[in-house]
Amino acid sequence: MKRLIQLLLLTLICNIFLSTTVEAKAQKIAEIKVTGLKSLDPEVVLTKLKLSKGAQVNNVKIDQEVKNIWSLGYFSDVSVKKKDTPKGAIITFSVKEKPKITDILIEGSTAVKKGNVTAAMNSKKGSVVNEKILAQDIQKITELYRKEGYYLAEVTYSVKEKPKTGGAELILNIKDGKKLYIKAVKIEGLETISERELKRQLALSERGIMSWFTGTGVLREEYLERDSVAISAYAMNKGYIDVQVAEPKVSFDTKGITVTFFVKEGKKYKIGTIGFKGDLIRTDEELFKVIKLDSYKKQHTYFSLSTLQDDV
Repeated sequence: MKRLIQLLLLTLICNIFLSTTVEAKAQKIAEIKVTGLKSLDPEVVLTKLKLSKGAQVNNVKIDQEVKNIWSLGYFSDVSVKKKDTPKGAIITFSVKEKPKITDILIEGSTAVKKGNVTAAMNSKKGSVVNEKILAQDIQKITELYRKEGYYLAEVTYSVKEKPKTGGAELILNIKDGKKLYIKAVKIEGLETISERELKRQLALSERGIMSWFTGTGVLREEYLERDSVAISAYAMNKGYIDVQVAEPKVSFDTKGITVTFFVKEGKKYKIGTIGFKGDLIRTDEELFKVIKLDSYKKQHTYFSLSTLQDDV
């Protein structure tokens, strides 16, 4: 029994010694390098790394950093090497840059000026080809065409590398399609409010025979929010103070655009008692001469938000 206890103590002492030795020998990072860069500044990579000088070497974290560098989108190849030195480990990330954009060519559509297209892009001459940024650029260009009424526009790109110079041409191919106009404006969910009267409050309207002169029938997306507010304001001025207007839906096909507003009227409120409370510096009779809600009540009975706001 005594011998068994001695063996256990000896094993415990050895484990503590080995653990201390391993900790003492645990490597720290002496330096982090990035090689292979031609156009990009090393800080573009280094600022994205979570590893830093002085941290302990962790192979799992180093592998994750390779993935982080790859996800930047600027490189076609990423590798890593570790070199042990008396001062610690030197971690070197080797990268191969994608080609630099030497020119941006736009083919196909002339509906939007080329200068406006390139101005909307983050990809510029001299920047490195980056598929993530290009995907965002395609979205921006598509939105640019939508604002001009070209909802069927299709934008694709290709990269033509030039091995001799190490650069590449970025080629945008744009098919604008047919320009679309508003063929219908719908307001769904109405129960008692007149759709015809409500549509008179809107800035958006269907294309008509005089649209070439008046400019109506064109979808201005900034008007969608404006018209949603106009619907709410109109309903509140008719007593529907609980009215709800959902986000409008825009749908389109080859024949045109349909804009649909969704409305929930709620209960219609009448005007009840009108009075004054608080620190009054005038008599009720004098204050009633100032407001219009009382006279409005005699004519319409239902509540009006704008009249109340004017009175306040």
